[in-house]
Amino acid sequence: MAIKSLNTKFHESNAVFTKDGQTIYYTSNNYFNKKYKKVNEINKLKIFRLVKQKTDGEYRRTSNQ
Repeated sequence: MAIKSLNTKFHESNAVFTKDGQTIYYTSNNYFNKKYKKVNEINKLKIFRLVKQKTDGEYRRTSNQ
């Protein structure tokens, strides 16, 4: 996933970069299969990580997300 497609219709927080600029962390609504994952009517957030690729310099999600 290239960083230009980070914005969705759901909440994404401010991005935080690691000191070396190789990794980005942000939170977004925990949305899966077109449904929010809620616990006791509380909308939870999920932490995402994007890693800069050595091949093309684009930031992409790691495979475990």
